[in-house]
Amino acid sequence: MRPADRGLRWTNSGRESVTADVSAESRILGGLWGVAVGDALGVPVEFRSPKDRERDPVTDLRGYGTYNQPPGTRSDDSSLRLCKVEKPLLGGEVYQLKQCSKEVNCDLRSGGDE
Repeated sequence: MRPADRGLRWTNSGRESVTADVSAESRILGGLWGVAVGDALGVPVEFRSPKDRERDPVTDLRGYGTYNQPPGTRSDDSSLRLCKVEKPLLGGEVYQLKQCSKEVNCDLRSGGDE
């Protein structure tokens, strides 16, 4: 395995090279966490103007904004991404978008905790 396949390499402020040995699984899970956290931070302020964000930046989880949901609520964006990776990670076939949409709509109607 080549070093580039095992880890990540980046430059810290252009001065030093840093290498992290991060597995593909960790990178995938990190990406999914990033999507979910970004979604939870963004849902309460979705569709607000950039000027609103400048005046009132998001620095913590909020609730009861655009969709009147409690803090940390995910949206269909996270649900669809999780749906798309669930089956392949469990050894199944990749879902088509139409199937994902059906399952996400069912999940959201049932409260999303099943």
